[in-house]
Amino acid sequence: MFKKFNLIVLGFFLTVSASFAQDGSGIIKGVVVDESKGNAPIYGAIVVLKQNGNEKGKRKTQDKGQFRFDNLSAGKYEIIVGYATYPKVNLTDIVVKSEGVVFLGEIKVGPKKTQTVIIKKKPPLINPSGPSITSYTAEDMENMGTRNPEDVVAQTAAVTKQEGGSGVNIKGSSTDGNLIMMDGVKVRATPNLPKGAMQEISVITGGVPANYGDAVGGVISITTKGPTAYYFGGAEFQTSGFYLKGKDPNGYDGKVFGLDKYGYNLFEGLLSGPLWMRKDSTGKKTSPILGFMLTANYTNQLDNSPIAYGGAYRVKKEVREFLLENPLQVRPDGQVPISNAFFLNKDDFEQNPWRMNASSAALSGTAKISVKLPKNMNLVFGGNFSYSYGKAYSRNSSLLNFTNNGDYISRSINTYARFSQYFSAKESKDSVRPLIQSAGYNLMVDYSNSGGETYDGRYKFDAFSYGHVGTFTTNRVPTYAYNLSNSTAFLNGYRDVSVDFVPNQNNMELAATTIQYYNMYKGQPQGHFENITQIQQGNALINGTLPQGVYGLWGNLGTPYTSMSKTGRTIQSYRFG
Repeated sequence: MFKKFNLIVLGFFLTVSASFAQDGSGIIKGVVVDESKGNAPIYGAIVVLKQNGNEKGKRKTQDKGQFRFDNLSAGKYEIIVGYATYPKVNLTDIVVKSEGVVFLGEIKVGPKKTQTVIIKKKPPLINPSGPSITSYTAEDMENMGTRNPEDVVAQTAAVTKQEGGSGVNIKGSSTDGNLIMMDGVKVRATPNLPKGAMQEISVITGGVPANYGDAVGGVISITTKGPTAYYFGGAEFQTSGFYLKGKDPNGYDGKVFGLDKYGYNLFEGLLSGPLWMRKDSTGKKTSPILGFMLTANYTNQLDNSPIAYGGAYRVKKEVREFLLENPLQVRPDGQVPISNAFFLNKDDFEQNPWRMNASSAALSGTAKISVKLPKNMNLVFGGNFSYSYGKAYSRNSSLLNFTNNGDYISRSINTYARFSQYFSAKESKDSVRPLIQSAGYNLMVDYSNSGGETYDGRYKFDAFSYGHVGTFTTNRVPTYAYNLSNSTAFLNGYRDVSVDFVPNQNNMELAATTIQYYNMYKGQPQGHFENITQIQQGNALINGTLPQGVYGLWGNLGTPYTSMSKTGRTIQSYRFG
């Protein structure tokens, strides 16, 4: 009795905890009946589940003819039903969605059929999961005008995405409130995956299932495609134009050759197939033991968010050179010099089809290896990576100071290994059916690492070079006071008489203002550069100060990129269910 009780408890534990280590959460269920016996339920019929030609599971129908496949990844499946000597029934194009249940109804078999019957299943017009779950299949995404997973998610009701930004907001929550899962592994941000790698994207905006835990906003679940039992591959190349920078270091003579002026280029490839096939007694290959799926994507863009009506404005090359030589203007009344940038007019600017110094690039890929082991055991290794880099475009700097846009790097890698096994009870000789007819478990290990960097490409992580105008050396002379009581003089301090300045050769744009200020008053330190305070009052720059903004709208020439950061996060987890 105690053995039976332990078995029941174990079965309950396996059923409940399966949700915490699942590859997917889809379900297929149905009933097999014998149409020659008035659609009576069939006990012991064999139901085989396949995906991409690979066997994903096998079940025996229970006493009422029912069968069920749990924890399925999103995608298309095929079911083959066989019983005794009856011809097999093959159901194809069964679409399973995350958190979705597919009920196939009664599957009729019988001796009257003379050959295998193939039935194509059509997805229901109304989502039985309810309006809070929206799923996009590979076919849906193929017909969309976007390749970015975030842009796909943004088409869901109650989901918004800032144009040109990253991350999505679900029902008004911040991006940190979203739970993002990929192939059952929690990831920090929506990965930049090749379009050909995605099988399905599901968005849950309400009624989040308990197995996902806490998600203030919503859940984004991404399922990648798995290996196929046959060799399959493809490559795609897209371009809207190629950018040639030219000789000018700041890109004034750059040109784009192509269909537009934004230089979009994409290359994507996919390869899948078996690595090791199982053979029958005659040596004929029957089913794959080891299969693989590889995808890769590389994208680069000159401008991923161009401005309409002729493009973005920029200061003309000759005007920029004049401002670097003469950043300050002496007032006629002899007062403090003022920036020449305040006196520019529309003739000093020109439009350019693309935003200057706003290029970006991204490399991403996925890999999945599936191993079909004996005794209903499966082993899957998977992973993905993304690496993006580019220029940190700033509208504030776009008019005058676009050469000083910063650099960014973003990277992530996610890997996992999952082992699963399914047990089917053997029928006893006395035809007594076991209490627990099927059970299974999953073991999963995953590792995720993500991070990013932002910096000025000239200095990277040399913190003391940021905002370093040059070297300032203060010259002082001693001062004395006269003691009337004993008619003597005594030292009472020092007085600043001048400040010598040596500009930073690696930051000449920032130092230009101070260089001109010193040239204006060359040999005249009195009232101009006797001390650091006088230099600041004259609108020249010292270390750590920035050029004055133009009317509070635009960054002035030489304004450095002031952000320097490095982030990183590592997650390791081990799960059993």
